[in-house]
Amino acid sequence: MIFEQKQGYAGLFIELKTSNGTASREQLIFLHNANNNGYLACVAFGYGEAVKITNWYMGESTEPIPLYSRSRTASKMTFDNVLEVIK
Repeated sequence: MIFEQKQGYAGLFIELKTSNGTASREQLIFLHNANNNGYLACVAFGYGEAVKITNWYMGESTEPIPLYSRSRTASKMTFDNVLEVIK
């Protein structure tokens, strides 16, 4: 969590997962609510991906924002526009 306004967002939340991990329903609800309230909230699959989004957010990278929007399902609930950082 970074509680500093950058890149037009109120803060950054990263849910860190292994390369084959998945976010739980509760985590997806949190990400959805954070994104709808002015924060940038995403799932990063691996340490390197978490560093990429953090560097972009803090203005330390000139690379384009490394996010992809996906639909994910957890506990029979579908979440559209889940932001993910993947290799």
